[in-house]
Amino acid sequence: MRRSPRARAGTSLPAVLIGVTLSTLAVALLGRAMVDLLRHAHRLHAREQARAQLGQAAGVLAAELRGATALPSPTDVADLLLVADTAVEVRAPVGGGVACATGGDYVEVLESVATGAPAVGWWSDAPEAGDVVHVHDEGAQPTVRDDAWHARDLVAVEHSATACATGPFAPWRAAGAQLRLRLAGAALPATVSAGAPVRVTRRRRYVHYRAGDGTWQLGQREWSAALGALQPVAGPLASRSAQAPGLSVVARDAGRLDVVARVELAFPGARWRDSAVVRAPLDTGRAP
Repeated sequence: MRRSPRARAGTSLPAVLIGVTLSTLAVALLGRAMVDLLRHAHRLHAREQARAQLGQAAGVLAAELRGATALPSPTDVADLLLVADTAVEVRAPVGGGVACATGGDYVEVLESVATGAPAVGWWSDAPEAGDVVHVHDEGAQPTVRDDAWHARDLVAVEHSATACATGPFAPWRAAGAQLRLRLAGAALPATVSAGAPVRVTRRRRYVHYRAGDGTWQLGQREWSAALGALQPVAGPLASRSAQAPGLSVVARDAGRLDVVARVELAFPGARWRDSAVVRAPLDTGRAP
């Protein structure tokens, strides 16, 4: 008997074309999903970065404006120097401590203390000529009615290897170096003595400016003996021409300063905005 030939198994051309088409479509859909996922991740990252910059700006401004005095007193100067639409200038503290000795034209503070001695000072930056030294005066009366702060321009900073050997710091006379801050202007009152609180401030302006790369930043500029360079603090922020500018400063009648920092990001088909507000209550007097 003769065997019949078996039909060979195979795939037709239409089936191949359909398979290729479905595979191509699946790859395209997967690729699009991956692109959308990457875009979403990019947006989230950009938003988190923008929020971090807002937090940085708000933190710096809040620290500088906290406790600022809007009006001068007969013996002291105001801490708030300028309020503009997109700028604010303050006398920012750079350090301070407790006087271990005083004179008519100087005040001495410990630069370092011995091991075991109490911490009596702090410095975020070294004092320089051109800063302002504020010295507290308890006055002759036992009450606070005659207490006052006396502001003097700092003209020179002298370093000494011998610590104060009198006053409340006598037990730590071996504490190490001390700073003698030479002051200009009228002599300090005789009621200013060792143990008086001392703080040193420096003019510091915060402005909304356009950087060399075209972005808008919150910048800081200092004045001491000379004008300092403008340094970026936080950004990028929204531009000045944006619907809501990157920085706005508003003085309220109720003795309050509102500073708003804003960011704006452009994404395909959408814009994203966020803001941070610093509300600083301003002292309108100089009560010690």
